Amino acid sequence: MITVEQLSFGFKGSRKVINNISFHLEKGDILCVMGPNGAGKTTLLKSLSGIYQPVSGTCVIEGIDNRKARLAYVPQAKKLHFSYSVLDFVSFGCSQRKGFFSKPGKEDFDRSSEILNRLDVGRLRGKCINQISGGELQMCYFAKALVAEPDVIVLDEPESNLDFQNQAKVIDMLWELSRERKVTVIFNTHFINYAESISDKCLLMDKEHYIFGEKNALLQEEYLEEYFQVPVRKYRYEGEGGPDEAFVIRPHKLN
Repeated sequence: MITVEQLSFGFKGSRKVINNISFHLEKGDILCVMGPNGAGKTTLLKSLSGIYQPVSGTCVIEGIDNRKARLAYVPQAKKLHFSYSVLDFVSFGCSQRKGFFSKPGKEDFDRSSEILNRLDVGRLRGKCINQISGGELQMCYFAKALVAEPDVIVLDEPESNLDFQNQAKVIDMLWELSRERKVTVIFNTHFINYAESISDKCLLMDKEHYIFGEKNALLQEEYLEEYFQVPVRKYRYEGEGGPDEAFVIRPHKLN
């Protein structure tokens, strides 16, 4: 589905931000990208999405049913310069399916309303996109991507600005897209437990190195400590419904 070979990107006059990264994903895989700030995670996602053109290497996304695969990118939400309504903003995602110069029709607005309702933010549809909270705006960016009915969805810290309830909605939706619609999902996060709960593959990276592989192989204390440079422990809890496990990051002074 997605084959990345020796992908590198750097801004003019500076060192490469990402250097010779390679990996392969099958249709419906969920890839979690993790690492410290400044490791190049967002740059990698923008390179995979075509926002940045790599200085070398390739990213090949196979077509679906004799057509070009649709890719949707969900950035960390930023205020816009135009005062669209939330419904108008979300409906712009339909251009992925209909063409970039197409005008949304009734079906597109209905589809946009349906997605907003599924994310429990339908009450926002008539509001100005620049007059809602940061968390609400992040959900609208996510809704805009879903309206496109993508084959690949790339998300830059999808839980950013969100409360726990909305984080759970987004994570559940990503799982549903992958398992029920075979959408390939790529997202970066600082929440190790989200990566463990839904990812199939992981890519750990810092400014100099990266490692890619199956989730169960990489989400181990020794790898996480190496890349995050902080003690990481996996604890097992006995509670109602049976045992559960979670990763906990412990500041150095608490060890």
